[in-house]
Amino acid sequence: MRNFILLVLLSLFLHGDIVYEMTTTTEGLTGTEATEISTIFYIKGECRRKESIIKNPTTGEETTITITRLDKQVIWTLDMEHQQYTETKLIETARSNEKFEDTEKPKLPEIIIEKTGKEKEILNKTCEEVIISMKLLTEENNLMVTQTMWVSQDIEGYKEIKEFNAKFSSLSPGQTGVLRTGMDKESFQKLQENIEEIEGFPLELSLDIHMGDQIMPLSIKSHSIVTKIETIPIHEKVFEIPEGFVPSEQ
Repeated sequence: MRNFILLVLLSLFLHGDIVYEMTTTTEGLTGTEATEISTIFYIKGECRRKESIIKNPTTGEETTITITRLDKQVIWTLDMEHQQYTETKLIETARSNEKFEDTEKPKLPEIIIEKTGKEKEILNKTCEEVIISMKLLTEENNLMVTQTMWVSQDIEGYKEIKEFNAKFSSLSPGQTGVLRTGMDKESFQKLQENIEEIEGFPLELSLDIHMGDQIMPLSIKSHSIVTKIETIPIHEKVFEIPEGFVPSEQ
């Protein structure tokens, strides 16, 4: 009986603490060579820590660490080398995006979200293919985006990740992703409503972006895949500014 109680308590302690690792390769930003990013996400309730190692063929290797605290409505960016941090308030980010939306009102002529019915296994989970495409054609610029996701609901911490992302999007709508590019507020909200209807967490994601005209075209391709996801206990200090760190002068 005692062992059973301990097991129940342990399961309660583990619930809601998620760690997942992801690798991303991006081409088109730095010439022919690809940029590789290895990222670890730690999520506990309304807290998230993101650690990324960026391997750029031009600038070399760089490590970035950000801590998002939805309970405090802030994002801390850590400078491990100089033991400094910068703080960004989510509400200020949202206001900044609203100001941008007031000055530029491009219209999005087409948004298509398609469930293809295709399935494949990733991390021993059955994933469904979902394709999001959008097209914006104007006199000044053309923008075409295709995002292919392989999503699954059968993953550890899916409910907690979804709840965190939903609240993060509501506090900082401009931080949602590349698909924000070129949209006015109304079009973006419509797209978000459609995306939120997609059930499942993307274990694999491919992004294909084409911008510009025939004279100066820009093509960006990105591929991300989750290589590991698990539910483990995470100490609260992981989501705090390390002892001895001071605010950046910038």
